[in-house]
Amino acid sequence: MLAPRVGRLIAIEPLASLRRILRLTSPSALVAGGVAERLPLRASAVVGVVAAQAFHWFDGPAALGECHRVLRDGGALILVWNVRDNDVSWVGAISELIEPLRGDTPTYRDGAWRAHLQVHEGFGPVSERTFPYEQPMTVDELVDRHLSISFVASQPADVRAEVEREIRRIAADDPATRHRASFAFPYRTLVASARRAS
Repeated sequence: MLAPRVGRLIAIEPLASLRRILRLTSPSALVAGGVAERLPLRASAVVGVVAAQAFHWFDGPAALGECHRVLRDGGALILVWNVRDNDVSWVGAISELIEPLRGDTPTYRDGAWRAHLQVHEGFGPVSERTFPYEQPMTVDELVDRHLSISFVASQPADVRAEVEREIRRIAADDPATRHRASFAFPYRTLVASARRAS
């Protein structure tokens, strides 16, 4: 989605298997191996850094130091998360089902990313905006999407099977999803941005 909107896109991905997929799906992007805490880029190399659904997995201070290093003065750091809209009853029910499995898995919800960014001297004020977003999906895709969440996927087979049964039950019971070939899964997309200070 970024490639048509920017001049040159560099995608940094630590896993070789996912780099292969990126090369197929984003042929105009330069794909490189690396991690947020050690970006394979020279100083002041880019005008923007985007991390989507990922920053909460990073070592915040180290990643911010690297983002500051590779950004030009005035360059933008943009962090994006698609957040389940738990105000929708059936979405909230799924969240209630899976959240007890989270344990100490990192999450954007704990706000550590925000705290790190707000105190980092290399960035200006943080701007946050939220947009509605809907992802069309089927019940099978709804199940697959939730079974692929790291803290669910790592559970024993019997726990994963129970999660699947419960998600199918929730979808079968709610009028918004019951008897529908596909439906909209509602998110709120959070976009946080800050400019590199000189």
